[in-house]
Amino acid sequence: MSAHSKLNDDATGTGHNLDQVLYFEAQEQILEICKQKSQQFAEYGLTPDDVLNEIRSILDRSNDELLDDDSSINANEQIQPDVYCRTYLNYPGRNLVIEYIDGYTNEKENEYVDAWRLIDIGTGEIFCEDTLPHEVIAAASEMQAAYFDSKCHDNYVESTKTK
Repeated sequence: MSAHSKLNDDATGTGHNLDQVLYFEAQEQILEICKQKSQQFAEYGLTPDDVLNEIRSILDRSNDELLDDDSSINANEQIQPDVYCRTYLNYPGRNLVIEYIDGYTNEKENEYVDAWRLIDIGTGEIFCEDTLPHEVIAAASEMQAAYFDSKCHDNYVESTKTK
């Protein structure tokens, strides 16, 4: 028995080719993930092809990138969530924005953030953070009303149609 045959036999317990066993088991698991995730997010139009494309984007990374990914090796290292929908506000002396953030801050500890926040991006000071955007908008509105002429703060503005 060759060393390669012994490795296949020892690893698989059946004498089957280890590469083929890994390939077909991985394929089966990937297809199951695609099925589960597309069902979980079906109401948002996610299809098995969408999930498979995401898996492909992960696998397109080099082996070194996948294996040396700092977020998976260093459990206590902080990572940054993605920032979406950043809107800049007119507030003198501050760089205030309302933004939506989403992602892990520590993947190994399963620390995840999914929130809207009102933040001074110059100092990092957070004035409001909530899962609901209207709570953050209300906090920004209160700050604006306190700083600017509050007499016009709650006046309704009639909309006009543009062509």
